[in-house]
Amino acid sequence: MANPFSVYRTKPERLNLFRQIIDADSPLSPTSENRVLATIEHNLKLVEDLTTKETRQIRALAGKVTAEPWPLIPEAGEENIPVKIEKVSGFETASAKRKLDGSDDGIFVSETKRRKKSGFSVPTRITRSRARASFVPSSIPVSAQKSSKGSKSKSLKSILLNDDLMELWKVHSKRELLLEKSIDEDNLLSNCNILSLLRDQYLLRSVQKMGPYSQKLTAEFYTNLSGESSTRDSSHYHQVFIRHKWYDFGPEEINAYLGRSNIVDDIDDASDPDLNLLATTLTHNNIVKWPKGGFQSQKLTTVYSVLLRIAATNWLPGVNKSIVSDKMALLLYKVRNRIDVDLGSIIFSHIMSFTKKKEAKVHLPFPSLIFGVLTKQGFEPNDSEKVLENKGVYQFDPRLSHYFHYDDRAELLLTSAETVPSATTPPVSPAASDSTARAHAEPSSLIAHRQFADFVQSSLDQMHKSIAAQQESAAGLQKILLQHRREIARLEKLHADSDTADFDPDPADATEDSAEDSVASDDATSSSGTQSTY
Repeated sequence: MANPFSVYRTKPERLNLFRQIIDADSPLSPTSENRVLATIEHNLKLVEDLTTKETRQIRALAGKVTAEPWPLIPEAGEENIPVKIEKVSGFETASAKRKLDGSDDGIFVSETKRRKKSGFSVPTRITRSRARASFVPSSIPVSAQKSSKGSKSKSLKSILLNDDLMELWKVHSKRELLLEKSIDEDNLLSNCNILSLLRDQYLLRSVQKMGPYSQKLTAEFYTNLSGESSTRDSSHYHQVFIRHKWYDFGPEEINAYLGRSNIVDDIDDASDPDLNLLATTLTHNNIVKWPKGGFQSQKLTTVYSVLLRIAATNWLPGVNKSIVSDKMALLLYKVRNRIDVDLGSIIFSHIMSFTKKKEAKVHLPFPSLIFGVLTKQGFEPNDSEKVLENKGVYQFDPRLSHYFHYDDRAELLLTSAETVPSATTPPVSPAASDSTARAHAEPSSLIAHRQFADFVQSSLDQMHKSIAAQQESAAGLQKILLQHRREIARLEKLHADSDTADFDPDPADATEDSAEDSVASDDATSSSGTQSTY
């Protein structure tokens, strides 16, 4: 095994090798690459000409290896080393071994990078004679011209970070997409005006004018996505590999794309309400204890139901919209009550959760967002790649104001008419510049706690009003119940009296009455006889 530092003798060659290691496109074997990283760890001057980001990435890789470093060979002048270029019309053996035999479903990193450079002769590997390979601008060989034309027909093949991802690619490429939706602003303005609510929290951009998407790009994105993207010590922290290049993709890039500039990113999660308060508020006291596994969305109030429809496609996408999870409930709760949320972190965390989902039935979310974030960094789809327009639109469903839903749309009018102070930018008069400076100087944690305290007070006031209304309703029902009880007692007494009147008399009483009637009859006869004598 040759010492790479004896082959890569000049500084440009070594820097190029280090960049290849960062991009997972090194021509070295894993053992040799680890020894190069160990050499870098012991000789940091080797990477002093890399950019700050590249230095951080390669040092992160070097910190994970325990291999023995290579003997460091001093750099040589470029003019003292003979040049030998190996021109290859096809793929190098090392690259070919990385590709699955007979597979046309994917192209892997090393071989696609060599295909891409068809404008000049490129050495594909270093010869065993330890010659220095270099790029030599020259006329394009015939073989290179032919391969250049043929590369277009294969440009749509998937580019995977490594061959172990082939099976995962086959799963992702067959999955359906969960498209974002744009809101119909006129429709919501006349039916459920949440526009001011979204505008105050910089959420309008996330629900307006969804951009195009590519199903192939979305599948590639989720295939190449790995846990390293969320590992802070990783050299590819908040990055994803797409077609020969690492793109930045994290909460910061997502927030920038969605136009969210004022973000409170250090809100203490301990200040979040408990699940019982969430259930009570979101259902208008229909549910007062959080059920295990969430609750049915039909229990939500009208406004929360509308926010759920939007969140289930644009913020926390999911196929099942009938169950409200604890994460969804907390997001709806904060949006409805104007509590700042870091939407970029929420979306990124949701995307990273798909690195653990292997089921084929899972839908892939955020296709338009992914396309937009990458395009903003210079990504260009292939000429023959299908880029589709996202025509999804959300409109208010009148059923959300009937059935089990408590209609709280009138409360939107009250809150929109009131002046709701923003926790991040308190409203002040132009003359109060000193107080403005003090407000901006306040720590964000203090602002967050103030905001949450105001929200809890608002929730308590709402609950007290609801309890008072329920008590009034209960008193009215009590009166109605008392009236019915009295009527029941009156009717029962009448029924009892009628039964007594219709009941048969006692036989003994009947005999006595009969005897009395007989005596009375005799007296009457006697009297009439006496009268007749006179």
